[in-house]
Amino acid sequence: MGRRNSIKYRYTVKEIQDMFKEELIDILYLPEAIAAAMGDVAIVAKFTSPSRRDEFFKVALKRKDRL
Repeated sequence: MGRRNSIKYRYTVKEIQDMFKEELIDILYLPEAIAAAMGDVAIVAKFTSPSRRDEFFKVALKRKDRL
């Protein structure tokens, strides 16, 4: 899942890392050439259930301006 630095998210990458530490595989900070297509930060995770995956996406993509 990719996130862009230009968007103000409700949770930081560190907060997401703490909330989903069991599922996280890697956090990648992408170079500008790739970031244009995929986002500045890629969070790679593996989930054991669809509900946990859905929770992750809801939290990781929640924007400050859409509380």
